[in-house]
Order: sequence, then structure tokens, then C-alpha cells
Amino acid sequence: MEYIDGIRLNDFEALEKAGLNRKVIAHNLATSIFNQILRDGFFHGDPHPGNIMVLEGNVIAFLDLGMVGKLSEERKTQFLKMLMGITFKNSKLIIQGIVGLDAMSSRVNIKKLEKDIDTLRDKYLSVPLSEIKIGEVFNEIFNLAFSYNIVIPSEFTMLAKSLITLEGLVEKLDPQLNILEVAEPIAGKLMFRIFSPEKIGKEFIGGIMDYGNLARKFPSSMLNFLEKIEDEDFTMQFKIKDIERIVKRIEKIFNRLSFSMVLLAVSIVIAGIIIGSGMSAHTGVEVYFLNITILKIGLVIAGAIVLFLIISVLRSGHL
Repeated sequence: MEYIDGIRLNDFEALEKAGLNRKVIAHNLATSIFNQILRDGFFHGDPHPGNIMVLEGNVIAFLDLGMVGKLSEERKTQFLKMLMGITFKNSKLIIQGIVGLDAMSSRVNIKKLEKDIDTLRDKYLSVPLSEIKIGEVFNEIFNLAFSYNIVIPSEFTMLAKSLITLEGLVEKLDPQLNILEVAEPIAGKLMFRIFSPEKIGKEFIGGIMDYGNLARKFPSSMLNFLEKIEDEDFTMQFKIKDIERIVKRIEKIFNRLSFSMVLLAVSIVIAGIIIGSGMSAHTGVEVYFLNITILKIGLVIAGAIVLFLIISVLRSGHL
């Protein structure tokens, strides 16, 4: 336990009496939070005024670290992509960041998600960077991700909450400062570190080692697989997702097609009989009445066929 001798962040009168600069405090606060997120991967989860003290020289001191968020290198990269996507108003970067949050994101309709992200981007397209509320934007992005059943890690929801709180504090200290502008140079340093020749070289060497390990294990794994195939008890199962729904859909299509074809055939037959009856009216009374009888019989047969088809389709339940 350590005693911190400072001034509460929201005690503006005391800050002025101590000769502290509110604009510098605002900048230092935003810089500290983004360094925690992007550099350290360990950030204060509840940076409200009661948890922040200002020390001599406009130095920021954080209290009560009971609620903190942790970000791995991978999570920092995903946050960076979304942050850069917001800064440059680039939908693809935002989507890459979102999709990377959920291991099951392969089930997501990326094309549809991209359209929704484009709509969100267009909302801020004409808004100057200095006026964009980054916390609110992240909140909207995460809400959109939730609607696609993308699982957002708890540290990212905490992150969005921290950014919204930070923006509120900065706005009171210095209304002219936008935290996105503070984040840019810090994000640039992280991006340089991620794509540095040293890091790329390490990942390349790691990839070569993985491929070498695969090449070493492949012959024995393939031999085991072939031996299992030769075994008489070997079975393979294939499961097609939603196969029942697909089959029902195909049945509906064929039933409707059959129904339409029968109706068309019956219509042609009836039309032929009617035309024939009309023409025979001029050839004699006996022939005329004979054709009328044929017409009636044809209508009864056609009606029976249609009724039979309707009953069959209704029984299958797939019209």
C-alpha cells in the first residue's frame, strides 16, 4: 500500500491553484491510457475521476487497480486493425479485426457484414477525425458484431467502456483534444513493431520449423492412415450441414414443377377437346354430342389427376 499525494482529476479549482495545466493533463491522460493498451497490453478498466490523481508536473497516477484488462500480442494487433480502420475509414481493416476476435467466425456471412460495416463507415465518412468519438464507434462496431453472433472477448467490452470514460474526462479537461489524434503516433509505433524485419524474420523461421516438423511427421502419419483404410472395420462418415432442410427444399421444387407440368398438360388436352368440339359442330349432330361426351369424360379424368396430385403433395407436406 502506498500513499499518493495528489489532486483529484475532476477538482478543477484545486488543479488551477496548484498551477497545473488542464490541457497537458488531458494529453498525458490519453497518452497513458493508449500506452497501457497498445504498448503494455495491460490497462485500467475503470478510469473514472475517483481513480485518477494528478501529481506535480501534470503527472497522472492511477488508483484502485481491481479492474484491469489484459491484451495479448494477437489481441493488440486486432485492436490496432480496428483502430486503423476507424482512423482511415477502411471497412476491411475493421472486419479483419472483428473476425479475428472469434475462433468460430468462419460461420459469419462476411459479405453481409462488410455491407453493414460500410454503412457504419459512411455514417462517419464526412465527419472530421477530430470530431469522431472513438469509444462510441467501438461500441457500435461491437454491437454490430453481436448481431452476427460474433463473440466479443470481455477485455474488449471493458476496453470500449474505458475509452468512452476516457473521452468524457478529456472533453472536460480540454474540449479541443481528440483522443484519436493522441492514439495515432502510439499506434504507428506498434504497427512498426509488428511489421518490423526482426519480427517478420522470427515468424518466417517459426514457419519453416513448423513445415519441417510437418514433413518429418507426414510419412508415418500417412502410413498409419493407409493401414486404417486396409482394415476391414474402417468406416468413414460424412455429415452435410442442414441436409434435411436442403432435401425438403428440393422436394418442394420438384413438387411444384410436377404440379405445374400436369396442369399445363391438362390445360392443353382440354383446350384441344374444346376446339375439336367447336369444329365438329359443323359436321353433324351425332359427332357433336359424341365430342361433348368426350369433353366431359376428359374433364373428369383431368380433375381426378389434379386431385390425386394435390393429395399426394399435401401428404408429403412440401408444396
